[in-house]
Amino acid sequence: VIMGTESKAEFLTRNLEGFQTLMYISEHVAEEETVYLVGDSRRYYCPMQCDPEPDQFGWARLTAGGDAPIDRVTEQLARRGVTYLLVSHLDMAYLARHDPTGTIRRSYDLILNDLRPKCLEPVFSEEQFDLFRITCNQ
Repeated sequence: VIMGTESKAEFLTRNLEGFQTLMYISEHVAEEETVYLVGDSRRYYCPMQCDPEPDQFGWARLTAGGDAPIDRVTEQLARRGVTYLLVSHLDMAYLARHDPTGTIRRSYDLILNDLRPKCLEPVFSEEQFDLFRITCNQ
């Protein structure tokens, strides 16, 4: 970028995992909608549509408490105005490997096994990131 051999976007696409998804959010998600980041705490890169919670473990806390029924989780997200989930599979896998309690794995499994087939519409995918529109309780 400094030498002018590539653009800022080319550099970030090559060096920042999830950058193409963040650009998609910036260009295609309405300003009044909210994207909740699952696993990724790099909100400083995320456009204004992203939920401002800076906690990498927010999703695990949100889904904690027994079997975390889908209705309870989607109602909590709807109350916060969340309309999309941005899932960082890379970060969730890393966190799950380092979680002796299994809380992260259970919260990740909720997305993969319960929410995705029933309440999540795929919107944009990139190597280790998926952006989903929440279709339940909206």
